[in-house]
Amino acid sequence: MKRLSLLLLVLVLAACSKAPDGTASSTPSSSDLPTADLSTPDSAYVPVTQARQVWVMYDALSGDKPSDMMLWAIDPSLMGADPFQKKDKEASLLPQLNAEMATAKDHRYIVWVDTSGRLAAYDLDHHGFGLASTLMNPAAGVSHGQIAGVSMVDIAPTNAAAFQWLHAPDEAQARAIQARLSAGWIPRVQVWAYVQGGEKVRGITQTLWVQITKVRVLDPQGQVVLEQAQK
Repeated sequence: MKRLSLLLLVLVLAACSKAPDGTASSTPSSSDLPTADLSTPDSAYVPVTQARQVWVMYDALSGDKPSDMMLWAIDPSLMGADPFQKKDKEASLLPQLNAEMATAKDHRYIVWVDTSGRLAAYDLDHHGFGLASTLMNPAAGVSHGQIAGVSMVDIAPTNAAAFQWLHAPDEAQARAIQARLSAGWIPRVQVWAYVQGGEKVRGITQTLWVQITKVRVLDPQGQVVLEQAQK
């Protein structure tokens, strides 16, 4: 009887580690991923503005070989190439990409503008502004944020809860920001992060896991009006 009970317990625990469709859970344990050195200076963060950078980071950290989608994004002429042209083009393209991927593994601190980022009205109970962003609040839990317009790579934070609210405990500061929002101001939201890893979640979604280290809200002149860093 004890053996049977133990077997049932093992089976239950195994089932709990799977998603409803029987695949592995889509969110990795934080202990499975490397974490950021929070003392890293701003100057070490690389601005990500081009699709090529996103694809290189994904392939470097996922271990996947460069996909056709990646190669097409980097060199659109490959889409119309015949098999021999494709072979020749890839032969000339891959050495440089492999070098970039090797660099990406050692340079994981990035910063980008979250084009979906918006501030919700100030919440008196939380003493802060809600960060409304697909990066933090994926629609129906399916897709997260994008960088540089790359829709094929999902940017998924492992610590989004820490930035659900951007705190502004100083009432004068909060009133000034709220007044601008009420007047129709759409802030520019910068996200600073450490790229922890890459994988195909459930064998389908190409995902880059990131640890957000800081969020900055900028005015049209690029001045910081609100900042929150991970502690």
